[in-house]
Amino acid sequence: FTAQKFLKDCGNDIIPNILEAMVRGDLEILKDWCYEGVFNILATPIKQCKQLGYRLDSKILDIENIELVMGKMMDQGPVLVLTFQSQQIMCVRDGKNNV
Repeated sequence: FTAQKFLKDCGNDIIPNILEAMVRGDLEILKDWCYEGVFNILATPIKQCKQLGYRLDSKILDIENIELVMGKMMDQGPVLVLTFQSQQIMCVRDGKNNV
């Protein structure tokens, strides 16, 4: 394990998977990647959109400045805290395809 390789893997695989799941409203994938508390926070606006008949039509443009901030042992196991910046186009459409 090297921090540099881990950050590269995060930027190429893990972070894009999580962000793509968020912009697609894919709760199943989000649940696979996130602990329950974080999942509930991320899932709430997605569930609200779906209940209102809205559709997420968004796109991830870029992910950069990925940094490993800290690591610590928690009850559920080791946790690594990362920060990053992403550029996204966030669009929500109603049932008539209006933005």
